[in-house]
Amino acid sequence: MDTELETLEQALYRVRQMRNAKSGACSVPREVLVHIFECLQDMWPPRRGYAEEDPIGLEPDFYSGWICVTHVCSFWREVALQVPSLWSKPTLDILSLPHQYIPAILFRSHGASLDLRLQWDNKFDEIIDDSGLNAWLSPSILRRARRIDCYAGILIIQLVAARLPPTREVDQLRELDVYFDDHANQSPDLPAPLKNLMGVTKLSLQHCQVPWKSSLISSKLTYLKLWQGEGGPRPSYDEVSHLIALLQSLETMFLAEVVPPAAPSGSKISALNFPASLCRLTIYTFNVETTMDALNFASRIRTPPQCLRHYSLSSFRKGEHPNVALVDDALGRILPNLSFTDCGHINAQLLEITSISLRIIGSPVTLPLIPISPWDYPELEPGSIVNDLTLPGFTTETPPVNVRLDHYLPLIALEHLKVIALDASTVRHMARFDLWKHFLRAHNVRRLGVKGLTSAHKHLITLLNTLGRLHGHGTGETHILFPQLEMLLLPVLGDEVQHSDLIFTLVDLVHARREQGSPLQELVVPEETADWAVWGTLRNSLKVTPIKYPMHRSPLVPDSPIM
Repeated sequence: MDTELETLEQALYRVRQMRNAKSGACSVPREVLVHIFECLQDMWPPRRGYAEEDPIGLEPDFYSGWICVTHVCSFWREVALQVPSLWSKPTLDILSLPHQYIPAILFRSHGASLDLRLQWDNKFDEIIDDSGLNAWLSPSILRRARRIDCYAGILIIQLVAARLPPTREVDQLRELDVYFDDHANQSPDLPAPLKNLMGVTKLSLQHCQVPWKSSLISSKLTYLKLWQGEGGPRPSYDEVSHLIALLQSLETMFLAEVVPPAAPSGSKISALNFPASLCRLTIYTFNVETTMDALNFASRIRTPPQCLRHYSLSSFRKGEHPNVALVDDALGRILPNLSFTDCGHINAQLLEITSISLRIIGSPVTLPLIPISPWDYPELEPGSIVNDLTLPGFTTETPPVNVRLDHYLPLIALEHLKVIALDASTVRHMARFDLWKHFLRAHNVRRLGVKGLTSAHKHLITLLNTLGRLHGHGTGETHILFPQLEMLLLPVLGDEVQHSDLIFTLVDLVHARREQGSPLQELVVPEETADWAVWGTLRNSLKVTPIKYPMHRSPLVPDSPIM
C-alpha cells in the first residue's frame, strides 16, 4: 500500500510540474528570469530581524529576502542555482545572513570571489560572541573575498584585521572600504594587517589616520577615497606629492579633511601634478581652522583638462580676517584652471554663479552646442567636463572679506560661453559693484537664466535693465551684453497686476534689443504665470514658453556628477 501511495504522489508531483511549466511565471526565458532575480537582489535583500524583547539582536530572526525565489517552483530554483553570479555578485551583508547559508553560498557561487560587508554600530560586546560573525570571518571565507566593506568601531575593525589570512593568501582582494564609527577615538590608526595588504585597486579609508607609507597605498590603485580623522596629524606637502607621484593609474580621488599645513614663509611649493589617467577629483573640507590652507592646497593642484573637479571648502572661522592678497593669489590659480583657460581643445560652454559657488561645464571644441530643453532635467553630453567650486566663507559684503566669486570674473575664460545661469543675489551684487562689464567678453552666450523661483522681482528688473543698455569697459566703446542672446529664463512669480514695473521693463528690453540688432527669440517663464496677459503681447515678437520652473536650481544646468 505504501508503495502505491508513493507512486501516486510522484505522479501528482510530475503532473503539477507539467501544469506549472505552462504558467506565465515558468514560460519566461531563463536570461530574463536571471535579470529579474538580479534586480530583486537590490530591492529585497536578506536582513537581520530584531524582536521587541531582543532589540540588539542577540538571538536574531533572519529574513531571506530575494533568496525566497528558490522556493517558488522547481524551474525558478533550477535557474537560480545554475547561475553562480547570483550568489557571488551581490554584496553579502554577513550579519544579515545566517551562518547556515555559508555552505550553500560557497557551493552555488562555484568558487567565484565574494563581496563582503560588515556593518555594526552597537557595542562590541553585543556581537563578539555571535556565531554568525565568527563563521563569516573564517579564513576560508576571507580568502575568497574580492571586496571587504567594514563600517564599525575600532574593536570590530581590529577583529576583522586579526582574522585575515596572511597577505599572500588574500590575493583576490581588490576593494577595501573601512569606515571607523568610533566617536571616542577620533583618529584611530589602521590595523597593521590591513596596512600590509597588497593588490588593492579600490580603497576607501574614512575617519582614521591615513597610512601614507604602506603597501596598501600602491601604484595599483585606480580609486582612492581618504577621509582624514579629526585630530589626526595633517600630511605635509612632501607626503601628498609622494602619494600623487606613486598613483600613476589613478582614475578617481576623493579627499576629505586632507589638508597640508601652510609651508614655512619663503619656501617654494611645487605644483601637485596628477597623472594623465585621473578622471575625477573631489576635495571636501569642513574644518574652519584650515580654510585658508585648503584654498592654497587646491590652488597647487594640476589635473588633466578632461578631469572633473569638485572643490567644496569650509567657511572661515567666525571673526577671522583672512589675508585677501593670499585669497586673490590662490583663486588666481584655481579659476583659470577650472575654466580651461590654457586648454586649446576644451572650451568653457556653461557658467553658473551663485552667492557661494561657481560651476563651469566645458566640452571639446569638436562638439556642437548641447541642445538643452529647459522643461526637462538637462543631461550632460558625453565628453562634458563639470568643474565646481564652493566657498561658503565668501558671502559677507563687509571688509575685509569682500571677495565673492563674481569679483573674479576677469580670471575666468568667458569667450566661448554659450549658457550663463545666475541666482538673484548675484544679479543684485554684480549691479551694485559694476561687475556686468566683465561679461562683455562673453559675446557667444545664447542662453541666460536666473536660478530658482524668486519673489524678489526688483533683482529681475535689475537684470532686464542691464541687458537692455550699453556697457563700456575702459576703451571708450560701448556694447550691449550678450549680442547673440536668444533665450532668457525668468522665474517670475505672483500676480501680474502687482508687477507692472517688471512687465514694463521686460517690454522695453524686448524692443531695445531688437533695435540694437540683438533680438531675443524665446522667453521661458514658470507655468504658474502662463495666464499673464503680457505674454500674448510679447508673442508677436518672440516665443513665450511656460515650464515647470525648478524651485532651487537652474533649468539650464545639469546636476554635477559628484562621486
